[in-house]
Amino acid sequence: MVDDIKVSVCVVAYNHGKYIEECVQSILNQVVDFRYEIIIGDDLSTDETRDILIELQQKNPDVIRLLFHEENIGATRNYLKVHAEAKGEYVCHMDGDDFWLPGKMASQSAILDENPSYSQTWTFAKLVNDNGTELGVFPSKLAKYFYPSVISARDIASSYAVVGHHSTQMYRRSCRANLKPPCSEVLDFWFAFNYSLTGPSYYSKEVLSAYRITSSPSVTRSKSNKKATVDYLADNILDLASSNPEYKKFLRTNMIVRFIFSMLAGHDLKVIRQALYSTKDYGVSLKYLVRSMFYFLIQKIK
Repeated sequence: MVDDIKVSVCVVAYNHGKYIEECVQSILNQVVDFRYEIIIGDDLSTDETRDILIELQQKNPDVIRLLFHEENIGATRNYLKVHAEAKGEYVCHMDGDDFWLPGKMASQSAILDENPSYSQTWTFAKLVNDNGTELGVFPSKLAKYFYPSVISARDIASSYAVVGHHSTQMYRRSCRANLKPPCSEVLDFWFAFNYSLTGPSYYSKEVLSAYRITSSPSVTRSKSNKKATVDYLADNILDLASSNPEYKKFLRTNMIVRFIFSMLAGHDLKVIRQALYSTKDYGVSLKYLVRSMFYFLIQKIK
């Protein structure tokens, strides 16, 4: 029965043939005492991804559901379509080139069970390369000591750095009840903030996932896409500020921090500079500005 599904795991894939089996198998290997489902959206891959997914689904027909798009619809629409199919009380996100470590699903579901006010939870992740070699910890080893565990919507508004890695996220499906579909490409920050409006978020310091640093297509992982990420963040902040005016100064604080570090990195600042100018009347929180810069620096110290 659909009603007894506790967790829905939503996987988005595009040309992840090299990684998708390990990704899905790491979900199937989770030891839990409840029913879960795996929904996988493939964005018209041109490699062997679909063949591998069909084989996995045939072996696990009661657990895996496949959504094969007939045209390339992009990361945001793929995310929205897959997550809209979720039936569980809790929903996890997973990128098709990442994988989970043992205990991830059980640990996070227990956190949400025990804390009904929490909207979502993340874990730390180990950084791995194409071959699975461990490179470090995300967000960083220092973050275990300095990052807060309980995070408010105001914290997220003012600092992208405190949003956990997307493939570690578990959230309450009820958080999506009034979610306004975005009009353009959005980052995980956009979803995390919207979910946080229903209650605090919890950042577990356990390392229970693996974040793969690859050359595969991604909005944020490729160095060549860092400029696009800054542009998307600026657009996302403008959208969120329009919908949530009470968070304007905190969202602008976030944008200022990103502007400063993007300037130091030598990025093209045209879009974010225009966004800052258009929000000059929003104000800024000096307290949260200092805090946001601190969290950003902590994330960069590996």
